[in-house]
Amino acid sequence: MKKILNTLMITISIVLSCTKAYSFSDKDEQMLRKMGIKGAQILLHNDKWQIKPSKMDIDGLVYKGQTKSLIDWEGMDHTKWLDFNHWKDQREQRDKFPSWKIKFRETQHTELVGRVLKCVGKCKIYRGENSVNSQYQSRIMEGDELITQEHSYAWLILADGSIARISPKTSMTFNEFNISNKQAFYFIRLNHGHIHWQVRKTGEFEKKNLAETDLLFHPLMERAANREHHSRIEYQSMNENEKLVYLTRNNYGFNNQYETLNSTLKKNDDYLSSVNTKVFMVTPNATYFAQNSHFDLYYSINSISAFRYKTELAGFEIKDNREVEVLAFLRGYNNKSEEVLTKGQWYSVNKDGSSISESELGKNFKSIKLFTKRIPTIHLAREIILKKSFPYLYEKKFTSKNLIQDYGYRLWDDNSTEDVKATETKRRLAFLKEYTRRVETTNLFSIKKVLRSKNIDTFNAEYYSLALNEQLKKLKNQYSSKRMIIPELREIEYYIWTLKYAENKK
Repeated sequence: MKKILNTLMITISIVLSCTKAYSFSDKDEQMLRKMGIKGAQILLHNDKWQIKPSKMDIDGLVYKGQTKSLIDWEGMDHTKWLDFNHWKDQREQRDKFPSWKIKFRETQHTELVGRVLKCVGKCKIYRGENSVNSQYQSRIMEGDELITQEHSYAWLILADGSIARISPKTSMTFNEFNISNKQAFYFIRLNHGHIHWQVRKTGEFEKKNLAETDLLFHPLMERAANREHHSRIEYQSMNENEKLVYLTRNNYGFNNQYETLNSTLKKNDDYLSSVNTKVFMVTPNATYFAQNSHFDLYYSINSISAFRYKTELAGFEIKDNREVEVLAFLRGYNNKSEEVLTKGQWYSVNKDGSSISESELGKNFKSIKLFTKRIPTIHLAREIILKKSFPYLYEKKFTSKNLIQDYGYRLWDDNSTEDVKATETKRRLAFLKEYTRRVETTNLFSIKKVLRSKNIDTFNAEYYSLALNEQLKKLKNQYSSKRMIIPELREIEYYIWTLKYAENKK
């Protein structure tokens, strides 16, 4: 009997030694020893493991949204993964780089670049082999491609506070977003089409009792941004006589909307007013680098690209002292020249990417200037979404640890040393200049061969006809009986109204 009992106790010891540490405590260990199990080593997760730190792979912090395990269980090749020789070769390579886990964790993690504010029509987001139709608050991650189809438009909110209006028949790839305490850096490729980019500036909007100019997107699902929301606030704070007069006015809600927008801009300025926004925008025939500036960029496959930048917005008093720099880089394996561009001037680069010149193409893009002239609802929605989706922007000074763990971003180093003369971001920019010039020069040769008979697109009415028609229609119906009743709606009624009219239009 005693022999059987000892065998049972030894079995219990072996089982417990193979069990995870959280399944028993030190008290359990003491109890087992009292029961006569002496000399049995209970393997807790402490020094009893006796594994030297030097023999372990160094791992770093886990990014928010990233699992601790680095194994791609879904995408692995099981035969290869179970092959001993493959494991041996892999192990030898890893032993040469003790910090391989940290590097691998960083390269496997993709960061949030922005969110879709609204899509009108069909806007697809491609992530690897999968694609989804974008909608309000759809995420855009590093590596994603956004495609708008014919008569389809989108407004995007980017991770540093910039906003972008994407025209129809446009494809763009968001390759990279890097953040540091001093700057936000984007690496984006415009495959074809048109993008209007507005960087977030410090300043104040002039209150204008005028209709907005991009009504195609109205109303938004972000209810607190809509002018209708602010008309309800104004209306419901009045007495009966004031309400009667109020409904005879034009553009009601504009006053409260602009006041809210300006106060929110001022409140959110702590970090956003100091960070430098740098956009490295690539097309097959040219690359444009824009720092702290708004710009328009158009590219047609196997044809020219057109570019213009500016620093001011209509009706906006700028209080921003950040340095503006805009450069263009052309194609050619040995062409390292940089062209400094002039504010407000339209430029075009020929389809070979060999020359840049001032252009009269600006007349073709006057419609875009009209649509982006007065958009307080878009700007206010930007401030609201930044607070919800990119809260790290409101940290007075974020650290590498909390940026990784709490927000899922890697903090880039802005400091140079004696050993390394340039910062991480400067070294990255220098690499991308060389890399994209060579790769895109090769791409141009391929485009010529494959698409030599393709009809060349030009920026024409197809890019803005739907938006213009919708703008005129909504201006005409601005004071219809159905809209006149909005200020009187209760909160739940306004919520239902938003769900009904703010959904994506196919």
